[in-house]
Amino acid sequence: MASNLELMREKLSALERALILETDASVKFKLKQDIIDVKADIAELESAIKISQPNQVHDSYPRHEVFISVIPPERASQITQSPKIPNQPPQVATTPPKQDEIFISYKWGGESERIVNELIKCLKEKGLTVIQDKNELGFKGKIKEFMQRIGRGRYVVVVISDEYLKSDNCMFELLEIAQNGDFYDRIFPIVLADADIYKPVKRLAYVKHWENEIQALNDAMKEVSAANLQGFRDDIDLYTNIRGQIAGLTDVLKNMNTFTPETHKASGFEELYQTIESKRAQDR
Repeated sequence: MASNLELMREKLSALERALILETDASVKFKLKQDIIDVKADIAELESAIKISQPNQVHDSYPRHEVFISVIPPERASQITQSPKIPNQPPQVATTPPKQDEIFISYKWGGESERIVNELIKCLKEKGLTVIQDKNELGFKGKIKEFMQRIGRGRYVVVVISDEYLKSDNCMFELLEIAQNGDFYDRIFPIVLADADIYKPVKRLAYVKHWENEIQALNDAMKEVSAANLQGFRDDIDLYTNIRGQIAGLTDVLKNMNTFTPETHKASGFEELYQTIESKRAQDR
């Protein structure tokens, strides 16, 4: 078992070296996925070794390996967007959400925010704990960590609009929700009229939008020295991930019988509330 662990570590080192040297965004994305898989395998092997040798001291392990060992494999997808996350303090984005927290994912402003304000008022009147970014983040709050917290939420109301599907922050949240599993069961969508997800040609327009975003950023990056591109390649990776998954995610959304915002508001969001409560009862 120990020899297998060493082989896996060697493979991880090779992949990490290749990631540093690689410049093609699509290849980098694939390398990151391979790194996540290998890290998950390493975590499982280390856990197995600890169980079989409970008195073994692991203080000699490199720091990043000790941190990786405490990340459950199902959470490893959080590393995808930034390969630097393992070097951050272990407390980052590791606390699971409370069982009764209801999260809201939406695009700030316009009709989305008006609906969200009404929804929050109704849910709070019914005694639910609603988590909204504007009330939780505060000055200098860490936006990405909060979005990852939404992604781990057990109950997430997603207000889908045209702007939401074209927003990198909103789509990052949606990808985080999907990557944490049980996507269909954990989301409670409200689909606005301007979100064109019900016809294939309209959904393809969103794929095209993200292809254009990738091309525009790629073209702009070519005009700048590679030494000045820190962080921008992560944006390319995010856009590539969105482009690869938006068709599947919108396909799930279009197959859910979602009420119109007008119907929700007319009933005081009662159907949405009852659906969330039913799911919470199943989870208890």
